[in-house]
Amino acid sequence: MKKIILSSFLAFSTTFIFSQATLPTSWSFDDSSLPNGWTESGTGFYTGSGNTPPAMKFWNTGNYLIINVNSNPGDITYFLTGNSFSGGIFTLEESDFGTSWTALRTHTDPPGGNYIMFT
Repeated sequence: MKKIILSSFLAFSTTFIFSQATLPTSWSFDDSSLPNGWTESGTGFYTGSGNTPPAMKFWNTGNYLIINVNSNPGDITYFLTGNSFSGGIFTLEESDFGTSWTALRTHTDPPGGNYIMFT
């Protein structure tokens, strides 16, 4: 009995740890359940935010959204605004294996009030 429970736990853990998003992937932040392969830490949601409410809110330093993908990604498109932005840096990065990160774009003064599309 113990072996079956352990095996089930290991199978679930492996699926959870290595789950990846199938490309192309997108999400309109319509609920708090992230799609398969997406993980976050410290974020929140705006409920009436302009483009496609709700939108993800990055509150503090160290907040992140990671999308693990199962193949080579193409171009990324995202919308950004600096609602109540009081200084800091918003960085879009990529990594092959999650250990070494390369900045694709850095925002130090995000647009305020209106969502701007970046590609």
